[in-house]
Amino acid sequence: MVALLLTSPLVRGVFSGDGTSGGRAADGPTAGGRTASGGAAGGTPGGTTPPSARTPSPEAGDRTAPAKVVFRDRTLIWRAASCLGSVSQALDLDAPAVTPGVMDSSNGTELLYIGCQNGMNGAQAVITVNSRYGSPIRAGVADAGTDTAAACRTAAESSPLGTYTNAGKIPVGTVWCVVTGRNQVAKVTFTKVDAEDGSSGASADNPTFRLSVTLWAAP
Repeated sequence: MVALLLTSPLVRGVFSGDGTSGGRAADGPTAGGRTASGGAAGGTPGGTTPPSARTPSPEAGDRTAPAKVVFRDRTLIWRAASCLGSVSQALDLDAPAVTPGVMDSSNGTELLYIGCQNGMNGAQAVITVNSRYGSPIRAGVADAGTDTAAACRTAAESSPLGTYTNAGKIPVGTVWCVVTGRNQVAKVTFTKVDAEDGSSGASADNPTFRLSVTLWAAP
């Protein structure tokens, strides 16, 4: 009886030295590593990827996903703030829109272009950031290669504009990054500096600007 048991195929598989049934090589790269139908060794049955290994989706609130572009390369005309035209031009990047004649810190305005009635600076036209205590608005200098919301937000916070920026000293190609009143991020590129815009009383000291604006949604 013992001899019969030792010669049976089942018992020979238990005592075979390579750990495989009947002494045959394993089907997978290691013993027990067989591939399920349509899947890979170590995967779930049917080849589906475990939920923990899937790429997170923006819809699920994943903050590592690229920010949504609200609009890209939108053209805005930021007219001269001058004694002959409107002494103030307010830039709202969330809208986006330019509103003449707004001198106060109204909601929705990120940057104020103030002309000759700015008593603190004489007749020199300046641009100032409309940030108040508790406001998310920030603005800073960036370079042309800044092309993501994260990089632009970093530039806005790490290379801030001064209290006043001399409007007559802004060259074509200047790039600013702005965190808006709605916590969105805007890249603002000065594509044209027009010192001869007669309709706005522009001059070399307070020109009309053409802007190219890209806006990313808040995280």
